[in-house]
Amino acid sequence: MRKRILLPVLFSMLSTAAFADMHEESIPYLGLHLGYSHQDDDNGDRDGAHLGFKGVYSMQSDRWFFDPGLGMQYEELSGKEDIGTLSAFGEIDARYKFSDMVSVGPMTSLQFGGNQSRNDTEDGSSTLWMAGARMMLQKEDNGGDPYRWEFSVQRSISGDGDRELYAVAVGVQFGFPWEKKEKHMPAPVCAPCKQSRRSDAKVRIQPSKVNFAFDSAEVPTHSEDKLGDLSRVIKNRQEDIELIRVEGHADERGSNEYNQDLSEKRAESVKSVLIRNGVNEEKIQTKGYGETRPLDSGSNEEAWSKNRRTDVKFYGIKKDKEQFQKELREASAE
Repeated sequence: MRKRILLPVLFSMLSTAAFADMHEESIPYLGLHLGYSHQDDDNGDRDGAHLGFKGVYSMQSDRWFFDPGLGMQYEELSGKEDIGTLSAFGEIDARYKFSDMVSVGPMTSLQFGGNQSRNDTEDGSSTLWMAGARMMLQKEDNGGDPYRWEFSVQRSISGDGDRELYAVAVGVQFGFPWEKKEKHMPAPVCAPCKQSRRSDAKVRIQPSKVNFAFDSAEVPTHSEDKLGDLSRVIKNRQEDIELIRVEGHADERGSNEYNQDLSEKRAESVKSVLIRNGVNEEKIQTKGYGETRPLDSGSNEEAWSKNRRTDVKFYGIKKDKEQFQKELREASAE
C-alpha cells in the first residue's frame, strides 16, 4: 500500500515542478517502442515481448520535459499458460534536462482493455497501473525535424502483490514542430570578409579606450565602462549592419606564433564586451593579425602601446553610412 501512495505523490510533485517551469514550446511526437516483459505470480513465471505505437505531446522548458501520451500495445507472454493481449495505454513522464541531449525522470502508465488474466488488480478489472523511469537521448533540433531515443523500465504498482509485472523498452520518436526553427548558422564568411572589399565603416579602439597591458588579453573593468558608449551606438544600428568584425593586434615583442594567439584573444575579449552590452553575437566575427600590422614601426613603449590594439570594422551597412561613421568617431573619441 505504501508504494501505491508514495510513487504517485512523488510523480505529482515532480510534474508540478515541471509545469511551474514550463513555457509555451511544445512538439507532438509519434513513436514506436519494443520491449521485454516478465510476469511473476503464483502460477509460474512468464516472459515475452511487447510492441507499441503512441502519440506524445511534449511540453518543454529550459529545464524540464513533461510528456503525456496515448497509444496501443500488443504483448505476448510465454509460460505455463501463454498469453497474448492487445491493450490501450496512457502515460505521463516528467524528465529533468541534464544536457541538450539527455533527460531523465519518473514515469507512470495506465493500461486498459487488455486480457484480464495477465493483469494483477484485486477486482479483476482489465486495467494495469505501472510506474518507473525513463531516459531520453534527443537530437538537437537545428532546423530539421527532431527525433529522440527512449529507454524505460517499469513495474506494476496496482494489485495485491501476488502478481508482479516488469517491463523494459527501447523506442524511437519523431517530432513534428508547429514551426520550423531556423538553422543556427555561424557568422558569414562571405564577400564582406574578403580582403578585396573595403569596410563600410571602421573604428579603432585606442589604448585610452582599451588599455591592454603587455602580454595580456584581458579588458580591464574601467575599459569595459569606456566601451559602453561604442556598444550602444552599434546596438542601435545593428539591424542595418550585415557583419561586424573585431580585429586584434599585438606589438613586436614575442614570437610570431605567440603574438598571433594573443591578438586573437584580444579580439575575442572585445567581442565579449560588445555582446554583454547587447550587440548581436551572430553578427560578430573576430580575427587576429599578430604583429603584422603595426601602426607605429618604432621599438619603444609609445609605439608598442599603439600597436597592441583592436579595430572594429563594419560591412554591409544598409543606410546612413556617413552618419554612422560620425557616431562611431564620437563614441570612440579620446
